[in-house]
Amino acid sequence: AGGMIMFDPGIAGRGLWARVSPEWGETASGVESLWSSGVGDMSGYGVRAAGRVEAEVGYGIGAMGGEGVFEPYLSYREGGGQDYRLGTRFSSGERLELSVEGERRESGGTRVDHGVMLRGSLKF
Repeated sequence: AGGMIMFDPGIAGRGLWARVSPEWGETASGVESLWSSGVGDMSGYGVRAAGRVEAEVGYGIGAMGGEGVFEPYLSYREGGGQDYRLGTRFSSGERLELSVEGERRESGGTRVDHGVMLRGSLKF
């Protein structure tokens, strides 16, 4: 079972926004882990703890004379470990999207992984 609570600033994407998504129960396959973490993180083959929560908060700021939106954000995920993400996104309409994100992933034991992701999309 799961749900989502969302506060969204609207179509313009400017202003404060937040999402909280709790889930309860276990999955029987590795599909959820594949989609959320990528192929390299299949430890436990997708069977996760009974509870999980994801939360994200950010603020959309108008950019390029109102043509685009710049969004710094912070994300937290817990369930079988903890993930912290800090990043920023830029979008200009539906044609251009860019993002950069730093991540700290703490897996149950003493293992801590860090990463940086740069993502972009341009539609013609």
